Amino acid sequence: MFVFGKSRKSIEDIITLLEDIEASLKDEKNRSINQNDIDSIKSEDIKKVYNKIYNIFHLLQKRNEDDKSLQNCVENFTKAILNGNLGTTIQNRQSNKTNSSLIEILNQFSQKLKDDTKLINNILKEYSNGIYKNSLDENIFKSGELKELVTLLNQLNKTISHVFKDFAKHSLRLEDSSELLANKIYDILEYYGYQSQVIQNLTQKIEHLEQHSISNRQLSDSMKSLSQKVKNSTTQGLSYSNKTVQAMDEINDVTNEINDSIEIIEQIAFQTNILSLNAAVEAATAGEAGKGFAVVASEVRNLASRSAEAAKTIKELVERATQKTGEGKEISHQMINGFHTLTDDIDETINLIEKSSKLTNSQSDGLTKFKSIIHELEERSNQFIDTAHSANQLSVDIGEISKKLKESATQVEFIGKDKILEKSRNDKEAESYV
Repeated sequence: MFVFGKSRKSIEDIITLLEDIEASLKDEKNRSINQNDIDSIKSEDIKKVYNKIYNIFHLLQKRNEDDKSLQNCVENFTKAILNGNLGTTIQNRQSNKTNSSLIEILNQFSQKLKDDTKLINNILKEYSNGIYKNSLDENIFKSGELKELVTLLNQLNKTISHVFKDFAKHSLRLEDSSELLANKIYDILEYYGYQSQVIQNLTQKIEHLEQHSISNRQLSDSMKSLSQKVKNSTTQGLSYSNKTVQAMDEINDVTNEINDSIEIIEQIAFQTNILSLNAAVEAATAGEAGKGFAVVASEVRNLASRSAEAAKTIKELVERATQKTGEGKEISHQMINGFHTLTDDIDETINLIEKSSKLTNSQSDGLTKFKSIIHELEERSNQFIDTAHSANQLSVDIGEISKKLKESATQVEFIGKDKILEKSRNDKEAESYV
């Protein structure tokens, strides 16, 4: 309770009151001033001073309470902002314009931060959904880290859009290339399938030629053996022909001797005939006594005539034999010449057969080597076909991957996507007309 005395005492009481007010404002003590205390003051001047101080105290006390309330609200506001509850507002009425202005600024800050963060969140949601067509207005923040954040997000949008643009281009090219690769591999497989069939047919023909070559070689050997036998027979025939000519010469010699003997017989027959005629004449001269001798002379003359006829017949036969012998000798000479010609022809035939046999052997060796080359070519072709089948499967896998990549790329919305897809469609349409 304040005690009011004289002037000095009043001043001391005022000072004490002010100290209590100061302590109360500093929360050092809970001091209150009653209106009854002021009413008990008799001096009007002092009472006015006390009333003024009382009013100031209550104003200061009210402001102190408002400041404490604002401090609590700002602390809760700050905690809410720090916890991520953007858009939090301070619902506190202040009589102090400065505090009210601060609350309004803080509420505007919170709302702007919420709105701008919502814009960023919406952009990030679009990014998470694969939509990169929109960007942030970099002027929503004038400067500082938030402006840098917006700038970095827009740069991220451009970078991701560029990446997806290249990704879409390459995935479309990969799809086209995989289709082209699959078509080329199909053409290669078709070509090598035809080549494999040609190689098989060629192998069969080579084997057929090889069998023919073996048959020709066997036939050449048989012909050579047969020609040698014919040559031996020809040599033997030539020998027989020479012996025949020799025998013909011997027959001719004997025929000549027979002719000589026939001439002697003819002479004897002629002389005998003359003698028989003489004897007949003498017998006729002798008369009856010479009859028997005449008979003998007649028989002798008959015998001489018969001998002459026989000699003539034999001579004719010998002449015919001589003629036939000459003809046989001529034929034998022709046979000898024919055998010589035949022997030469057989020798030439044997040489041709030997040459043919060598050519056949060379052809057989060439066919064997060619068959080996064809077999190696067939193995290489089969290996290539296996590789081509593997490559075809790989192209199919690449095609499936490219389709998935294309689907992934086309599901994302980014700047320039429509132009890329339109260009791809136009390129395919242009290729279809080629």
